Amino acid sequence: PVISVIFVSGYILQCAGQELTSIFLLGTLVGLGMLVMGSVLWDCKKDSRFAFHTSATDSSDELFRATQRFAAWVWYAAGLALLACAMLDFNSQWAAIIALLLCMAAPSFYARGKGGE
Repeated sequence: PVISVIFVSGYILQCAGQELTSIFLLGTLVGLGMLVMGSVLWDCKKDSRFAFHTSATDSSDELFRATQRFAAWVWYAAGLALLACAMLDFNSQWAAIIALLLCMAAPSFYARGKGGE
């Protein structure tokens, strides 16, 4: 999938008379990386280095699993949005920074909100 996204997208750009720029490649690679991270978070174990740990998620297995699933959906959505930005020739370097910040903050707020219930 990684090769097909980059090569097919690059081919479409070249057919449209545009060049394959570094901003396009950045958005595409970061977007694909975010999709992979979402896949890792979906079935993340509690002792994993990639898991989102807070005091609330460490105290409840149910909240930990819900937070990891929420984080996975956020990373999936951000990765797809970033790929779309790269394909549409949007300024994907700023989109990548915003998407990464969102992906880091959203699960923490989710865990804090669910932990207080």
